[in-house]
Amino acid sequence: MLVNGGVKFVDFQGARLGPAAYDLASLLYDPYCLFLDDALVDRLFAWHGGVEPQTATDRQAFDICAAQRLMQALGAYGNLSIHLGKTRYRDFVPVALSRLCRVLERLPEFPSLAEIAQGCRATVLKPIETSS
Repeated sequence: MLVNGGVKFVDFQGARLGPAAYDLASLLYDPYCLFLDDALVDRLFAWHGGVEPQTATDRQAFDICAAQRLMQALGAYGNLSIHLGKTRYRDFVPVALSRLCRVLERLPEFPSLAEIAQGCRATVLKPIETSS
C-alpha cells in the first residue's frame, strides 16, 4: 500500500528468499486470474526475459516453480475449505488443477505427479461435465 508517499507492506504471508522464477510463476499462474491463458503466460514469460535479462530464467526452472506454486495453492484451498469452512476457495481448485496439469505436461521427469494431478482433475471436473 502507498501511505503518505511511502510503501507499506500489508501481509508477508509466506515471504522468504527463493528463486525469482517462483515469484514470476506465482504471478503468471495465479488461479484467481482467470484471464491468464497459456498464450498470454508465454508472452509475459518471454517479455520478462527481455526486460530483465540479468534475472531471466529458463523455461524448465519456471515450470518447476509453477508446479510447486500451484500445488501449494491447492493445499491451501483444501485446508481453507475443508478445515476452516471457507468454501469459496473450492471454486479455484479446478482452475489450479487444470493449470498444474498443463505445466506438468512440459515436465516429463515428473510422471507420477502428472498422473496424480490428472486423476484429481478428472475427479473434480466430473460433476461439472455430467451436470450439463
